[in-house]
Amino acid sequence: MRNLANLSTLSNGQLLKYNSTTSKWANSNYLALLGSWDASTNTPITVLSVGIGGTYYKIFVSGTTNIDSNSTWSVGDIVLFTGSVW
Repeated sequence: MRNLANLSTLSNGQLLKYNSTTSKWANSNYLALLGSWDASTNTPITVLSVGIGGTYYKIFVSGTTNIDSNSTWSVGDIVLFTGSVW
């Protein structure tokens, strides 16, 4: 998922649920914040189309790492693995 800056206030361990039918986020037990991601060095390493569905990182260093067709990342963005793409 791309540029979910409206979720930038999340803290480690906070869980959310995304309903793709309604396109809305809600508190639940479906998403897990893995921590911070450096988009300039891809640290920790994020592999295209590989991950555990419902996990995400919050970007703390902006960069241009290409992850599943998105290569523009700003501080505070979220990179979320949907189960098939980031």
